[in-house]
Amino acid sequence: MAFAPMVNYYKILEIENYASIEVVRAAYKDKIRKYHPDINPDPEAAEITKYLNQAKERLTDPVKKEQYDRELKIAYLIEIRKLANTPPKNQWRSMSINERRKRMADKQKLKEKDGYMKGLSLFPLVYRFILLGLIIISGLVIIYNNYFVTLSGKENYYMLLGFLLFLVGLVITSNQSYKYYWIKSLDVAIRFNYERWISRLLVLLFFLGPLSIYGLNEIRKSYHLENNSEYVLGRIHGAETGMDYVVFSYEINGQLYKKGIYADYNDLIIMYDNYLVIQYATVDPRIVDVVTKDDQPKFKRKL
Repeated sequence: MAFAPMVNYYKILEIENYASIEVVRAAYKDKIRKYHPDINPDPEAAEITKYLNQAKERLTDPVKKEQYDRELKIAYLIEIRKLANTPPKNQWRSMSINERRKRMADKQKLKEKDGYMKGLSLFPLVYRFILLGLIIISGLVIIYNNYFVTLSGKENYYMLLGFLLFLVGLVITSNQSYKYYWIKSLDVAIRFNYERWISRLLVLLFFLGPLSIYGLNEIRKSYHLENNSEYVLGRIHGAETGMDYVVFSYEINGQLYKKGIYADYNDLIIMYDNYLVIQYATVDPRIVDVVTKDDQPKFKRKL
């Protein structure tokens, strides 16, 4: 329930709050003799006399005085509660700029903490990390499956998509880890430098992820070309081929592939009409390598 501001008639009469009716009457007589318009030519005398008459009416009748005193006590209680919940203005003004900024920053931290805890109640941290782990792994799997790029295929786009998923997953994971420890540090001291460890882990995984994909695919290439491979002739594209980079196309099971491989042109086994010998994996024809003169004995034995 809201109360309108009250006029304190005791203060107008310049007496103590809740004074007796006799004291009120004596104070009224003293004041009215001083401020009555017939006596006092001051323009404000009439306004003061009006309030003096209101004070006499409310405070000289026992019933009205009892009701007024009760309302005045309630008004004071409401004001006291407001002052208890409101920081003193003088205290805020006396603060330095740094103290004000610190207090505002503390309030912002508490606000962020409340928002973060509400978010955790809707989507717990363990589920967030599981989802982010799946995103990171999905990105690496896409890179792995499209590692052997053909010049006429879409592997480059899939590689880019996989790398973006991997990178976004890493960044969000590091952000979630930092946020967790930052919120936790508001309540308890963290005994290690979590910012440094999170940044180091981010850099480590950023390099370790693609390098592991590179290593696994090179092992896969070596294994399949050694155990599950065939030879086929590939047509050299002279306009796109240089001394250390060879572009060629070949056909496997009715499908045409186009590849580019770094190799010394002089070391290749060149056949008639600008064809070269290539070795491909039967499980994935994108896995190929050119046959060089050094490989010729092994090539002849397999034929």
